[in-house]
Amino acid sequence: MDFLEYDNILDNCKDENDVQRYLEENGHLLPVNNWLLGHQVHCAFVISKFKFGNQYVSDFAYLTKCSDEWYVVFVEIENPKKKIFSKDDHFTSDFNKAYEQVQDWERYLKDSNHRIQILNSLKYLRHPQIMLEDNVTFKYLLIYGRKDDRDQSTERRNKFLQKKTEDIKLCTFDSIKSVGTKYPDYMVLSPKGDDKYQVKYVPTDFDRNDQGLFGRFSSEHILIEGECLKELERQGYEMDYWKKGIPLGLNWKHPCK
Repeated sequence: MDFLEYDNILDNCKDENDVQRYLEENGHLLPVNNWLLGHQVHCAFVISKFKFGNQYVSDFAYLTKCSDEWYVVFVEIENPKKKIFSKDDHFTSDFNKAYEQVQDWERYLKDSNHRIQILNSLKYLRHPQIMLEDNVTFKYLLIYGRKDDRDQSTERRNKFLQKKTEDIKLCTFDSIKSVGTKYPDYMVLSPKGDDKYQVKYVPTDFDRNDQGLFGRFSSEHILIEGECLKELERQGYEMDYWKKGIPLGLNWKHPCK
């Protein structure tokens, strides 16, 4: 991992969209360790720009499970140039707005109807494991600011830490560099309709990361085309079979016989 490249992105980005694109292509930097159950990131994919009905959009979302327990994790990123604290050590209005947005997500998803809508939109991505209303917890992560701003004083650092709750965690853009290469890059999906998805990005080493995505998910619900399709074929996935509805079994690359 080229940390100089990442630092350059943080220092010179126009806005958070530049950071979003970089993290999509360097998924090992995503701080999934903040909310991660025993089976790691479900099927080695993350979702970019996950929508909450017509009201909200999270920058990233991912699933993680252990036995019968699931987390659905929603991630918000902000422009890394935004300050966490003002000169008098109070949170800035930008920080408060970002944090309140995550709280709005939390309140929105406590409504049972909204909760069911989210689970329905994910129903084809959690196959074959059962994701029931009572075995799923929604978790939230806000990535905001730089550590030099947060760590100017013990008071500032403590205030930042105190914003964490049972379901909301925070980290700075600098702190996620400590993830290093512990985690792989992930396939990136983007929503396409109410419960379907399109592959947006395929890492060049997805063959070592794959957890059976093409043995579990149907081409009816996941669209793959263009460069993403070519990259998977280059890595040895027999996508012609998968597109015909035949699951890939052996090493998750070749059709089940």
